[in-house]
Amino acid sequence: MVAAAPNDRFAGSTPFLRAFALVLGGHYLLRGAMVSGEPDRIALARFHIRQLMPAAVGLCAAATEGAAPLYAMDAEQLAS
Repeated sequence: MVAAAPNDRFAGSTPFLRAFALVLGGHYLLRGAMVSGEPDRIALARFHIRQLMPAAVGLCAAATEGAAPLYAMDAEQLAS
């Protein structure tokens, strides 16, 4: 994303940040579960990793898609 045009970076910023938050959240949930060993924390970390983390793959794809889909339609096409 660093080498992309500014509009492409802006278009990908939200999905990138959402993916980063999912991965970072999973990291800290897993880290806390491993340190404490509490069954509730382990279950929460397992749920996050199995149910929520797969969304990071799609978000990373959306982050690198670029701005072209945002500019594919003009205002006249949207009005009709």
